[in-house]
Amino acid sequence: MMLDINTIDSDISKIDVTQLRRMITMENKVFEDMYRLILYDNSQPNAGNNKVVKAYIDSQVRALNHIEKLLDKHKLVLDELNKTTKVIEENNIKNIKSNEKNKQDNKDELSLFEEAEENLE
Repeated sequence: MMLDINTIDSDISKIDVTQLRRMITMENKVFEDMYRLILYDNSQPNAGNNKVVKAYIDSQVRALNHIEKLLDKHKLVLDELNKTTKVIEENNIKNIKSNEKNKQDNKDELSLFEEAEENLE
């Protein structure tokens, strides 16, 4: 499925900062390897014309640097949103565990009730 940038809103609470930073790091490593390959090719007698690829890498690295600056610029807001999200997730996990415990307690009570009924019979 292709990304449709016309359907994206400005709700930064939807941003997964950890994933975004991990992706920036990974892409930088890949572009470093691509650039290393170009440098190697340029040192060979049969070097190709690598200007287009070099321009592509340069533009992508600049874009990643800009995204990183935006993350840093809005770090306080993103951190605060992330704290809120973590609290909500922790509460959801607690509620699920509590519900599971209540279900088990109800089963245990029903089992005792059934045993008591059987003993009466």
